Amino acid sequence: MTLKVEGYGIDSLSSFFMNYGYKIGGGLDFPKKKLRGLWFSPPDVVVPDDGHGLGNGPLPRLVNCYG
Repeated sequence: MTLKVEGYGIDSLSSFFMNYGYKIGGGLDFPKKKLRGLWFSPPDVVVPDDGHGLGNGPLPRLVNCYG
């Protein structure tokens, strides 16, 4: 979740993820909570047939909310 701190909003966190190959997948709205968000799809990662070499496996989707 982003904080209302100058320079650390949705844009700075989005660019961080995008620098590592994540792509914005879409927007999310939570009107009762007065929050909006973005979800990010992970970069394309080739998983070796033996399952080794990626640490803990494929990368997760990420969600970043702001209000």
